[in-house]
Amino acid sequence: MVRFEDSVEAKEIIHDLRKQVRELDYNTDLRKYLENLEKMVMHLSSLEVNARRTGNAKKAMEYAEKLDDSITYFEHLLLMAKLM
Repeated sequence: MVRFEDSVEAKEIIHDLRKQVRELDYNTDLRKYLENLEKMVMHLSSLEVNARRTGNAKKAMEYAEKLDDSITYFEHLLLMAKLM
């Protein structure tokens, strides 16, 4: 189960994470990872459009789960960076 329903909500989560990354001193790797997450959100958006056209949302749901796992991993990295 993912914590967002569509790519718009996922984009809001990424936006909040970007605010947190700006507060860190050493964050070049985290920024690159965040850019990749933003690309994943854009890809999810296109999958959602295709799912609405075809009526088959399986690929979009699978990709949403993958994105959710990546966001969770990034949050763990962000927490470790804050603690350092």
